Amino acid sequence: MVNSTFAVLKRKDFDTLLLHQEQLREMEMVKFLQGFPYFSHLTTQAVSKISYGIEKVEIEMGQTIIEEGKDLESVYFVKEGKF
Repeated sequence: MVNSTFAVLKRKDFDTLLLHQEQLREMEMVKFLQGFPYFSHLTTQAVSKISYGIEKVEIEMGQTIIEEGKDLESVYFVKEGKF
């Protein structure tokens, strides 16, 4: 008979870890946004609410994201890399 060993993470602990990771991501995004003059005067709570709507998108070098003369559907903030 073969014995088995498991690594076990309880549901409650898993949920706590996920919440903690989400809070860290939110704080990072808030700090990033507060670096822009447009957001710097807002409270942390206000910027936090804005951060919920932000999605991280990776763009390939040379990929077109904005075309002159076309209406924008999004606002882009360069977090890493060059634009």
